[in-house]
This record gives sequence, C-alpha cells and structure tokens, in this order.
Amino acid sequence: AVNGVRFHFGVEALQIAKTAEGFRVNTNDGDLHATILVNCAGVFSAALHNQISDKPLTIVPRKGEYYLLDHEIQPMFSRTMFQTPTPMGKGVLVSPTAHRTLLLGPSAQDSSDALDVSTTADALATVRNKAALTWPAETLRTVITTFAGMRAHEVGDDFVVGATQGASGAYEAVGIESPGLTAAPAIAKALYRQIAQEQGLRHKAVFLPAPKRNKPFSEMDMQERQAAFEQNPEYGNILCRCEQVTEAEIRAAIRRPVGAKTLDAVKRRTRAGMGRCQGGFCSPRVMEILAEELHLSPLQITKFGGESRVLSGTLAQAAKGDASHE
Repeated sequence: AVNGVRFHFGVEALQIAKTAEGFRVNTNDGDLHATILVNCAGVFSAALHNQISDKPLTIVPRKGEYYLLDHEIQPMFSRTMFQTPTPMGKGVLVSPTAHRTLLLGPSAQDSSDALDVSTTADALATVRNKAALTWPAETLRTVITTFAGMRAHEVGDDFVVGATQGASGAYEAVGIESPGLTAAPAIAKALYRQIAQEQGLRHKAVFLPAPKRNKPFSEMDMQERQAAFEQNPEYGNILCRCEQVTEAEIRAAIRRPVGAKTLDAVKRRTRAGMGRCQGGFCSPRVMEILAEELHLSPLQITKFGGESRVLSGTLAQAAKGDASHE
C-alpha cells in the first residue's frame, strides 16, 4: 500500500475477458482493467481460469473441521504431530500454534458448496476420535471454538503455478491446498520472478519498507509495558482480557495502511476476540472504537464486511417497535 498498490475490498470478480490491452475483470462494483492478471482465487480459481484458458481445470471444495484449544494449559506438544496421510489429505493433526493454543484436525470431506463453512457433529467426532490415536490423554475441556474451512483441491492432485495456458499475460496459483500456507511465500516469489522476467518488469527505484509493527503487549515484559504506557497511555487500557490486547494496539490496527474496518479484521491483526470468550467481553468496545475511528454509526459496523452487521437497531427503536430494525 505504501508503494502505490490499491486494494478493492468487498469486490467479487465475476467474469474475465481477454482484451487487446490485457484483461477486463467484471466485478460487482464495475470493471477493472489489467495488463497482467494473477488468479489466486482459492476454491473459485478454476472457474476464473476456465474463462480464459484453453486447458480446463477442476477444483473440488474440500471441507476441513477443527477444534481449537485454549492456552490455559501448556500445549502437550512442541511440534505438529502427523498421522499416516490418506488419499484425502495429510490426516488429523495435533498441532501447537504460534500463539500457544492447540489445534486438533482437520477432517476432510468433499463438498458441492464452496461457501459452506458450517461445522458438523459427525466430522468433529471423527477429529476427536482420530486425534486421540496421537494423544490418548486428549481432553476437550479447554476447547475455545470449533471452525471449518474450505481448501481448493485440484483433481490433478497438485499445485498449478505459473503462466495460464492459452492466455498470454495471465498467471495463476490454483489448487493451493495443504501445505499451501507454508508454501505461500515461495509461490509468491516464484510467480513474481517469472512475471518480471517474461513481462520485462524492473524493480522500483525507491521501494518503501512496510510500516513497523510494535511488539504485541502480550509478549512484552513489565519494563517494556511500562515504557509503552509512558509513550502512549492507551497501552494501559486492556480491552481483550483473554489475549491481553490493549486499546493502543486496536487503534493502531485501524489506522495503519490497509487498516482494519471490521471486527474480524481487528481480530486477525491483534487477536482481540480470539481468546476463550471469543469476543464476548471485548467486541462491544472494539465496535465503539471502529465506529469512532472510521466515523461510522455503530449500526454500520460489521463482523466481516457485506451485510454481516452486528447490531440491528438502537434501544430506542426497539422500544418503539420499529419493525425495520428487528
């Protein structure tokens, strides 16, 4: 962003067409035009690929469900524990996270609905039973939440990375399922090098570094916390008790380039709402800060954009029986 990249959030790519100048991307917010196109649309990447390529691809959405355990107790494992992989993936893992929580999962079930991230009793029972093979003393007493995600399984059983066949100027990263997160930095470097070489691009003469991120309050020692508070008293106001996130960090996350505009965006940048209460205590205050910083009404604040508004109306409207806000 600080080097001139423009971001379009809440914009859905619907159709791609080859033009004399490059590509026209029809979206739900008008057309975008590009000389070079990179398709990395996850479970929808094959649908976009097939609009411009003469070699069709097929993506099968594959749902994985997880348990997330709190860091109330020290994780039992210091490394990710794998079982024997199956044709559906790497199997159910017991995995410590970077934030000292513990993941159990995922399940693996093909789905016809790429947007279905609901959890199911059957799949979670499978995760629980298979995780117990690795961790016989498994306990779900500290479960924070369960969740599901969709990975993009390409029927060829491999990543598809590079130039899009039959569409000069288009590139792609399709079928990036597990271990796609681990591979993402290497995929990005490989793509940008290929694009720069084939398209004759040069490095910018002046490339600004990303704005510095301050050390999380939760990772500071007492001396560092005291110094942070003296520099900014908002470090003394802890809004998320579970994850020890301060008002200063939340405001900084909103004010940064490409700043947070939703509850989930704040959560992903600061971990406010990721703890054992799942935002039960901090969400109202985070919403107030979002409304204040973005100059919006609290009624306009959403969980993850779109129509995911958290509030349906005011107490005054409810008292009057205003049906439009029910």
